[in-house]
Amino acid sequence: TGQFRIKLIYGIKGLDRSDIYPMDPTMVGEVVWDYTFNLAEKASQERMLEMCSQLLTNPKVKDGIIQCFMRDFKNWCDQNEYRFPVTPSLFDERLKEFLGSPVGKFHANSHSVGYVNNHLSYAQLEFITEFEEIDPEAYNSNWKSQWQQWENFMKEMNKNSPAGLSNGFQSSDYWQYLVTRHALELNSFWGVI
Repeated sequence: TGQFRIKLIYGIKGLDRSDIYPMDPTMVGEVVWDYTFNLAEKASQERMLEMCSQLLTNPKVKDGIIQCFMRDFKNWCDQNEYRFPVTPSLFDERLKEFLGSPVGKFHANSHSVGYVNNHLSYAQLEFITEFEEIDPEAYNSNWKSQWQQWENFMKEMNKNSPAGLSNGFQSSDYWQYLVTRHALELNSFWGVI
């Protein structure tokens, strides 16, 4: 078996690649923001903390190690005698204060949360998972099965989340690698024919 990182991302819908030249790898497109994303609501804060707990107990998460800024934010609130979940009107102020703390700086520097134009625009949870060795004979169905397991997990997370936290998606460099590898193998085959 091997391992790879997966990120659960909130606040981003995708990329608009309509105005780019597809053969230029430096052009990635423009971020399309999910304007329904809202962590200030108490229900969203509680739900993200619950997701962290679910990941901690998920047998596919390697050693139960996850990068969960909300768990650290809650602990920081408790240490500073702030109530958690934080009242929506105080959330942004408290989160920025947390991001200035030593633990918070780690999350700010690793892009666990991000502000754009002084507005909380995205958040992510990150963890390492193990993957099954991919049988070359069943390569295409194997990696798609692993990808589908995490897609189903995200659908379940989104389904049980408040509106401000219901459009998350999962992403991994590993999926990109596997899709690219598959395309290269197919095209090399067709190049020989």
